[in-house]
Amino acid sequence: MPSNPGDELRDTAALLLEPRFGRARTEKRAMGKKVDVFFQMDSFGKTAKLYVEAKDYARRLTREEVVRIWADYSGIVANNSPATLLLVTRGGISTDAEVFVHDEQANMRHQTIREVENEALGIDGYVRSQIDLFDKDSLSQYYIPARARAVEYDSENRRTISASDDLIFERIISWIGGERTQPIAILAGYGAGKSSLAKRVISHQSKVASGDPTARRPVLIKLGGAHSVLKH
Repeated sequence: MPSNPGDELRDTAALLLEPRFGRARTEKRAMGKKVDVFFQMDSFGKTAKLYVEAKDYARRLTREEVVRIWADYSGIVANNSPATLLLVTRGGISTDAEVFVHDEQANMRHQTIREVENEALGIDGYVRSQIDLFDKDSLSQYYIPARARAVEYDSENRRTISASDDLIFERIISWIGGERTQPIAILAGYGAGKSSLAKRVISHQSKVASGDPTARRPVLIKLGGAHSVLKH
């Protein structure tokens, strides 16, 4: 587990960038500074370096903050040419900061962690394509909201069943937006509406994620297709 709040963003960025730039090294020292992530790429007999600084702020970084980050790295980048500094943020940077990065510094780049993730996985286009999934074939017009009782197990495997039925869709949406990481399983017989529920959830969350860069993005995996892949 990451020891500091910003370590999670650093580690996620390193993991997503590795397929493009090779093995990541974290917390490497360069000219006395501890660099968040470092990549060294060898291409056609030349070695290029990529230094990554991760800033896990919910807000956008100001120009002054970005200028200070560049000041910390400018000597490292200059002395290890060809080299680039990639600033990875969660909340983005201000318009003035974008001008500084893109127009004033040839060896500095910025991406949000969502942009890094999308370049690695190409998921944004998929999410947008799922927004209308619940309306396809008029499913939303005849859909009947599913209800069920929640079953939970404690550390001693003792079972607790809720006293009344809940709307499953609302429970799932609440779970998606919450902090709990315990998985949810929906158990029901054939024809009970599990697939329709899944389409409603993914359509709803795709719409949310398309308008909110911090929201979770859903991926629908059909078990029939997974079973087919496993057989081969």
